[in-house]
Amino acid sequence: MKATSTHVVTPTARERASAARPALLIIAFVILVFFGLAALPDGRMNAVPVGIRNPTGDGARALAQVLKKHGVSVREVTAKQAATVGEDTTLVVVFPSRMSHAIEQDVETRANVVYIGLEEEFGSSPAYLDGLSGDRGSASSTKVAPACASEIAGRAAEIIPSRYSVSGAGTNWQMCFTADGETYAYAERIQDGRFRAVIPDSVRVRNRGILEAGNAALALNAIGRTPKARSTQSGGPRRSPGISRPAPTACRQPRPRRLSPPTSPPRSSPSRVLLRSSPWLSAGGLVP
Repeated sequence: MKATSTHVVTPTARERASAARPALLIIAFVILVFFGLAALPDGRMNAVPVGIRNPTGDGARALAQVLKKHGVSVREVTAKQAATVGEDTTLVVVFPSRMSHAIEQDVETRANVVYIGLEEEFGSSPAYLDGLSGDRGSASSTKVAPACASEIAGRAAEIIPSRYSVSGAGTNWQMCFTADGETYAYAERIQDGRFRAVIPDSVRVRNRGILEAGNAALALNAIGRTPKARSTQSGGPRRSPGISRPAPTACRQPRPRRLSPPTSPPRSSPSRVLLRSSPWLSAGGLVP
């Protein structure tokens, strides 16, 4: 019987490199895909107050979801992009006191603008309100009717006045929902082909407040007048005229108390609840 000989073949460096090439190509491909996805717009949820991708109580994702369900294209834009939206778009400016003077002037040229959140603007009369003033007073628990000629307010039927409101007698403004005859929860004007609306209290459009009374119908009809809606926020909180506040420290900036997140978020996602809610559109749906 002949002995069997065994030969051990040791691959050369070139052979090892050739064998490893497919694995290296796969790793390189995965890295390229990762960086490619990182460069795409972030479609994930966030915690931006009144943000359309914020599902918490302080977000506005529920409102955005229902607008989309009714055919309105909803997106976030930068301040610079906000100044270029077309006439088929309603620009939603959240916390307008944060706008720079230049952005404020650019926004004023847009055809349809809804200002939301005067929590940082109370006690002042900014130019974009054109004769109106932001106010802060006592909240109420009594529902009030529109008592104005606004069709949008009429579809909301009734809302509950809150601490943040608007007052004044600017030209051609419809002042709606008042408990004292001096401060109002909604203002609206259509002049020279331009639509303007003011919702002073941002809680009305937040997930935790949207289901209260006619808040949803008011926001949906004010923002859903056009096929597109674009939301923008500029920078962080700034000091409002006429308000005495302590100077910020190097490690912390003051924020209005109403803008802080709730201590106990809702147990279920508000956006899921609102998509099943039928009273939102009130008397017959969105205003055409």
